[in-house]
Amino acid sequence: MKVTVGLLIFVCITVVTIHLAVSKKLDGKMTLLFLSFAVLSGFVAANYDAIRHLKFGGDGVELETAKQEISTAKSTALEEIDAEVKSQKESITLLISTANETSAKLEDQNKALSELISTATALQREIEKQKQDVVNLNQDGQKAKQDVVNLNQDGQKAKQEIVKLNQASSQIALALVRATYLTIETKNELGRSPRIEKATQEILNDINRILPMVIADPHQRSQWIQSLQNTLPKRE
Repeated sequence: MKVTVGLLIFVCITVVTIHLAVSKKLDGKMTLLFLSFAVLSGFVAANYDAIRHLKFGGDGVELETAKQEISTAKSTALEEIDAEVKSQKESITLLISTANETSAKLEDQNKALSELISTATALQREIEKQKQDVVNLNQDGQKAKQDVVNLNQDGQKAKQEIVKLNQASSQIALALVRATYLTIETKNELGRSPRIEKATQEILNDINRILPMVIADPHQRSQWIQSLQNTLPKRE
Protein backbone atom coordinates (compact mmCIF):
# COMPACT_ATOMS: atom_id res chain seq x y z
CA MET A 1 0.00 0.00 0.00
CA LYS A 2 2.81 2.43 0.94
CA VAL A 3 4.58 1.71 -2.33
CA THR A 4 1.38 2.52 -4.21
CA VAL A 5 0.96 5.83 -2.36
CA GLY A 6 4.58 6.74 -2.99
CA LEU A 7 4.22 5.89 -6.66
CA LEU A 8 1.06 8.07 -6.94
CA ILE A 9 2.85 11.03 -5.29
CA PHE A 10 5.80 10.63 -7.62
CA VAL A 11 3.59 10.40 -10.71
CA CYS A 12 1.43 13.39 -9.76
CA ILE A 13 4.37 15.72 -9.00
CA THR A 14 6.21 14.55 -12.10
CA VAL A 15 3.20 15.15 -14.39
CA VAL A 16 2.63 18.63 -12.97
CA THR A 17 6.33 19.49 -13.28
CA ILE A 18 6.50 18.27 -16.89
CA HIS A 19 3.36 20.26 -17.74
CA LEU A 20 4.80 23.45 -16.24
CA ALA A 21 8.12 22.87 -17.94
CA VAL A 22 6.45 22.35 -21.32
CA SER A 23 4.35 25.50 -20.87
CA LYS A 24 7.58 27.44 -20.15
CA LYS A 25 6.45 28.35 -16.67
CA LEU A 26 9.48 26.64 -15.08
CA ASP A 27 13.04 26.85 -16.16
CA GLY A 28 15.47 23.95 -16.21
CA LYS A 29 16.75 24.32 -12.68
CA MET A 30 13.28 24.53 -11.17
CA THR A 31 12.17 21.56 -13.25
CA LEU A 32 15.10 19.53 -11.98
CA LEU A 33 14.33 20.64 -8.42
CA PHE A 34 10.68 19.63 -8.69
CA LEU A 35 11.59 16.25 -10.23
CA SER A 36 14.05 15.62 -7.39
CA PHE A 37 11.34 16.53 -4.92
CA ALA A 38 8.95 14.09 -6.65
CA VAL A 39 11.48 11.27 -6.35
CA LEU A 40 12.21 12.10 -2.73
CA SER A 41 8.52 12.38 -1.83
CA GLY A 42 7.69 9.06 -3.46
CA PHE A 43 10.65 7.38 -1.73
CA VAL A 44 9.69 8.79 1.69
CA ALA A 45 6.06 7.73 1.28
CA ALA A 46 7.05 4.20 0.18
CA ASN A 47 9.57 3.73 3.03
CA TYR A 48 7.80 5.68 5.75
CA ASP A 49 8.05 2.92 8.42
CA ALA A 50 11.79 2.46 7.98
CA ILE A 51 12.44 6.22 7.99
CA ARG A 52 10.28 6.68 11.08
CA HIS A 53 12.62 4.45 13.12
CA LEU A 54 15.77 6.31 12.12
CA LYS A 55 17.69 7.88 15.05
CA PHE A 56 20.19 10.67 14.76
CA GLY A 57 22.96 10.32 17.38
CA GLY A 58 26.31 11.84 17.99
CA ASP A 59 28.16 9.09 16.12
CA GLY A 60 25.87 9.11 13.06
CA VAL A 61 22.65 7.59 11.95
CA GLU A 62 21.61 4.18 13.36
CA LEU A 63 18.88 1.95 12.08
CA GLU A 64 16.84 0.73 15.04
CA THR A 65 14.84 -1.73 13.16
CA ALA A 66 17.60 -3.19 11.01
CA LYS A 67 18.33 -6.04 13.39
CA GLN A 68 14.62 -6.65 13.98
CA GLU A 69 13.91 -6.78 10.26
CA ILE A 70 16.89 -9.06 9.69
CA SER A 71 15.80 -11.27 12.61
CA THR A 72 12.22 -11.29 11.35
CA ALA A 73 13.37 -12.11 7.81
CA LYS A 74 15.68 -14.80 9.15
CA SER A 75 12.92 -16.29 11.30
CA THR A 76 10.49 -16.17 8.41
CA ALA A 77 13.04 -17.75 6.10
CA LEU A 78 13.81 -20.47 8.62
CA GLU A 79 10.10 -21.17 9.10
CA GLU A 80 9.59 -21.33 5.36
CA ILE A 81 12.64 -23.58 4.98
CA ASP A 82 11.43 -25.81 7.83
CA ALA A 83 7.97 -26.01 6.30
CA GLU A 84 9.50 -26.79 2.90
CA VAL A 85 11.73 -29.47 4.43
CA LYS A 86 8.74 -31.04 6.18
CA SER A 87 6.76 -30.91 2.96
CA GLN A 88 9.64 -32.47 1.04
CA LYS A 89 10.06 -35.14 3.74
CA GLU A 90 6.36 -35.95 3.53
CA SER A 91 6.59 -36.05 -0.26
CA ILE A 92 9.68 -38.27 -0.12
CA THR A 93 8.00 -40.55 2.45
CA LEU A 94 4.91 -40.80 0.28
CA LEU A 95 7.08 -41.40 -2.78
CA ILE A 96 9.03 -44.17 -1.02
CA SER A 97 5.79 -45.73 0.23
CA THR A 98 4.34 -45.57 -3.28
CA ALA A 99 7.53 -47.03 -4.73
CA ASN A 100 7.44 -49.88 -2.21
CA GLU A 101 3.80 -50.58 -2.99
CA THR A 102 4.53 -50.42 -6.71
CA SER A 103 7.49 -52.76 -6.27
CA ALA A 104 5.33 -55.21 -4.31
CA LYS A 105 2.64 -55.04 -6.97
CA LEU A 106 5.23 -55.59 -9.70
CA GLU A 107 6.59 -58.62 -7.84
CA ASP A 108 3.07 -60.01 -7.49
CA GLN A 109 2.41 -59.33 -11.16
CA ASN A 110 5.69 -60.96 -12.16
CA LYS A 111 4.84 -63.99 -10.05
CA ALA A 112 1.35 -64.18 -11.53
CA LEU A 113 2.81 -63.74 -15.02
CA SER A 114 5.34 -66.54 -14.40
CA GLU A 115 2.55 -68.83 -13.21
CA LEU A 116 0.46 -67.87 -16.23
CA ILE A 117 3.37 -68.59 -18.57
CA SER A 118 3.95 -71.97 -16.90
CA THR A 119 0.26 -72.82 -17.20
CA ALA A 120 0.19 -71.71 -20.84
CA THR A 121 3.31 -73.76 -21.59
CA ALA A 122 1.82 -76.87 -19.97
CA LEU A 123 -1.44 -76.29 -21.84
CA GLN A 124 0.44 -75.90 -25.12
CA ARG A 125 2.26 -79.17 -24.50
CA GLU A 126 -1.03 -80.91 -23.70
CA ILE A 127 -2.57 -79.49 -26.90
CA GLU A 128 0.40 -80.71 -28.94
CA LYS A 129 0.10 -84.15 -27.34
CA GLN A 130 -3.63 -84.28 -28.08
CA LYS A 131 -2.97 -83.19 -31.66
CA GLN A 132 -0.40 -85.96 -32.03
CA ASP A 133 -2.85 -88.44 -30.50
CA VAL A 134 -5.48 -87.32 -33.02
CA VAL A 135 -2.96 -87.70 -35.88
CA ASN A 136 -2.02 -91.18 -34.64
CA LEU A 137 -5.70 -92.06 -34.25
CA ASN A 138 -6.40 -90.87 -37.79
CA GLN A 139 -3.48 -92.88 -39.08
CA ASP A 140 -4.71 -95.95 -37.19
CA GLY A 141 -8.19 -95.31 -38.54
CA GLN A 142 -6.87 -95.04 -42.10
CA LYS A 143 -4.87 -98.24 -41.61
CA ALA A 144 -7.90 -100.03 -40.16
CA LYS A 145 -10.02 -98.72 -43.04
CA GLN A 146 -7.45 -99.98 -45.52
CA ASP A 147 -7.37 -103.33 -43.73
CA VAL A 148 -11.15 -103.51 -44.00
CA VAL A 149 -10.95 -102.64 -47.70
CA ASN A 150 -8.27 -105.28 -48.22
CA LEU A 151 -10.34 -107.77 -46.25
CA ASN A 152 -13.37 -106.96 -48.36
CA GLN A 153 -11.32 -107.37 -51.51
CA ASP A 154 -9.95 -110.66 -50.24
CA GLY A 155 -13.48 -111.70 -49.36
CA GLN A 156 -14.68 -110.78 -52.84
CA LYS A 157 -11.80 -112.70 -54.36
CA ALA A 158 -12.52 -115.68 -52.11
CA LYS A 159 -16.21 -115.45 -53.02
CA GLN A 160 -15.32 -115.35 -56.70
CA GLU A 161 -13.00 -118.32 -56.25
CA ILE A 162 -15.74 -120.22 -54.43
CA VAL A 163 -18.17 -119.41 -57.24
CA LYS A 164 -15.63 -120.55 -59.79
CA LEU A 165 -14.94 -123.67 -57.75
CA ASN A 166 -18.63 -124.41 -57.50
CA GLN A 167 -19.00 -123.88 -61.23
CA ALA A 168 -15.97 -126.07 -61.88
CA SER A 169 -17.35 -128.74 -59.52
CA SER A 170 -20.67 -128.66 -61.34
CA GLN A 171 -18.97 -128.87 -64.71
CA ILE A 172 -16.75 -131.71 -63.49
CA ALA A 173 -19.77 -133.55 -62.13
CA LEU A 174 -21.66 -133.07 -65.40
CA ALA A 175 -18.62 -134.12 -67.41
CA LEU A 176 -18.26 -137.27 -65.31
CA VAL A 177 -21.92 -138.03 -65.81
CA ARG A 178 -21.60 -137.47 -69.56
CA ALA A 179 -18.40 -139.52 -69.77
CA THR A 180 -19.99 -142.34 -67.76
CA TYR A 181 -23.11 -142.28 -69.90
CA LEU A 182 -21.19 -142.27 -73.19
CA THR A 183 -18.90 -145.04 -71.97
CA ILE A 184 -21.81 -147.21 -70.94
CA GLU A 185 -23.63 -146.59 -74.20
CA THR A 186 -20.63 -147.52 -76.35
CA LYS A 187 -18.89 -150.19 -74.29
CA ASN A 188 -20.25 -153.15 -76.36
CA GLU A 189 -19.44 -151.56 -79.72
CA LEU A 190 -16.28 -152.51 -81.57
CA GLY A 191 -14.07 -150.66 -84.01
CA ARG A 192 -14.27 -147.00 -84.77
CA SER A 193 -17.93 -146.62 -85.36
CA PRO A 194 -19.48 -143.15 -85.59
CA ARG A 195 -21.04 -143.51 -82.17
CA ILE A 196 -17.71 -144.34 -80.52
CA GLU A 197 -15.98 -141.43 -82.28
CA LYS A 198 -18.78 -139.07 -81.29
CA ALA A 199 -18.65 -140.21 -77.63
CA THR A 200 -14.86 -139.91 -77.57
CA GLN A 201 -15.03 -136.37 -79.04
CA GLU A 202 -17.62 -135.26 -76.48
CA ILE A 203 -15.49 -136.61 -73.63
CA LEU A 204 -12.43 -134.74 -74.98
CA ASN A 205 -14.46 -131.55 -75.31
CA ASP A 206 -15.55 -131.82 -71.70
CA ILE A 207 -11.96 -132.41 -70.62
CA ASN A 208 -10.76 -129.35 -72.59
CA ARG A 209 -13.53 -127.22 -71.07
CA ILE A 210 -12.98 -128.36 -67.46
CA LEU A 211 -9.16 -128.46 -67.33
CA PRO A 212 -8.69 -124.63 -67.53
CA MET A 213 -11.02 -124.32 -64.52
CA VAL A 214 -9.00 -126.79 -62.49
CA ILE A 215 -5.47 -125.95 -63.78
CA ALA A 216 -5.21 -122.27 -64.73
CA ASP A 217 -1.51 -122.34 -65.73
CA PRO A 218 -1.26 -123.45 -69.41
CA HIS A 219 2.17 -125.01 -68.87
CA GLN A 220 0.99 -127.08 -65.91
CA ARG A 221 -2.15 -128.01 -67.81
CA SER A 222 -0.06 -129.15 -70.78
CA GLN A 223 2.13 -131.27 -68.51
CA TRP A 224 -0.94 -132.85 -66.90
CA ILE A 225 -2.45 -133.72 -70.30
CA GLN A 226 0.84 -135.27 -71.42
CA SER A 227 1.01 -137.25 -68.20
CA LEU A 228 -2.58 -138.44 -68.74
CA GLN A 229 -1.82 -139.51 -72.30
CA ASN A 230 1.18 -141.52 -71.11
CA THR A 231 -0.90 -143.39 -68.57
CA LEU A 232 -2.03 -146.08 -71.04
CA PRO A 233 0.35 -148.02 -73.31
CA LYS A 234 0.38 -147.03 -76.95
CA ARG A 235 -1.89 -148.89 -79.34
CA GLU A 236 -0.30 -151.62 -81.47
